[in-house]
Amino acid sequence: MKILYLAQRYDYANPSNGLSFEHFNFYESLCAMGHDVTYFDYPTVIEELGKAKGNRQLEAVVQREQPDILFGVVRGDMISKRTMRQISFETNTTTINWYCDDHWQFDSIALPWTPCFNHVVTTSQAALALYRKHSLPNVIKSQWGANHTQYKPTDDELAYDVTFVGQPYGIRAEAIDTLQRAGIKVQAWGSGWPSGKLTQEDMIRVFGQSRINLNFADASNSGRTRLESIANSHTLRSLRDKPVLWRLWTGAQQLAKWDKQRAVSKAAPPPRQIKGRVFEVPACGGFLLTQPAEDLGDYLAPGQDCATFETVDDLVDQVRYYLERNDERCAIAEKGHRRTLAEHTYAARFASIFEQAGITAHPPELPSARQAA
Repeated sequence: MKILYLAQRYDYANPSNGLSFEHFNFYESLCAMGHDVTYFDYPTVIEELGKAKGNRQLEAVVQREQPDILFGVVRGDMISKRTMRQISFETNTTTINWYCDDHWQFDSIALPWTPCFNHVVTTSQAALALYRKHSLPNVIKSQWGANHTQYKPTDDELAYDVTFVGQPYGIRAEAIDTLQRAGIKVQAWGSGWPSGKLTQEDMIRVFGQSRINLNFADASNSGRTRLESIANSHTLRSLRDKPVLWRLWTGAQQLAKWDKQRAVSKAAPPPRQIKGRVFEVPACGGFLLTQPAEDLGDYLAPGQDCATFETVDDLVDQVRYYLERNDERCAIAEKGHRRTLAEHTYAARFASIFEQAGITAHPPELPSARQAA
């Protein structure tokens, strides 16, 4: 099947950040399924040509390639709504767009954009009610998953007790700090942590080398803000005992208070969401300890395929419990691994999405991937 892939190649559309989540998970999975995939890295194209010429280029690629599907992860307004409506309703190409955060960006992103596509994909059960409320019937419920060609167990020995890979917003900084103060060896990587980001290869290695992999389910705009987490960290609070730096600590607390007031005034926190990490860690054979999230039990059974924690104090207790019970921890990790490979790969997700969109997949014998020119 011919697919035009419309998404950013680079993380946050910046080549210096390396390849994007979408590239590793969506693009590579579609290619591995045997589809004939043409890459249209729209942020790069529009950066080079400008919005008007970039959109005309997209229209030209659709006309030339005549893909069966345009699969997109469209963010912002780089792509013209007129262009997308024209492709959706005036060509034989079926357009499908994957929304990453429509549970808290519904009004700003999903509501104006959904009528421009033939089908859209949501991972949020809560968001479905919003689509129904606005009489938008073209939504497909799916979920994050794992690219099983990327995320695999490692042969390396265990090297870490507890790890976390992700940004330090919400309660994350406080949780890591609390674990460290409890005498638990924990390491964190990602933008905003002192250790910085990991490469894709190193991240996968860490998942397999960790006794416990943490996941937090709060959305990036919900609950405690990043500034508040920093202000409440043990490291910063300890500055109260140092008169020279005391004002820095009190100033950070005041900024955190204002920051939270602004966040709360804008919107109520969205529900905790399943994230890709929920499936990526088990795919690598790692043990997952996560906050509960909306519909988590429909995908992985807590206590069987993964483990959960509710509060920061509970996190400390759960970490201690599972560090002391190697056999139980390994059995849960193995069950999670088997279930993820059986049910939660992106190959399975895309096959279901295409079927629900009424598209019969006939992959070519020899897969190919091309860069749209």
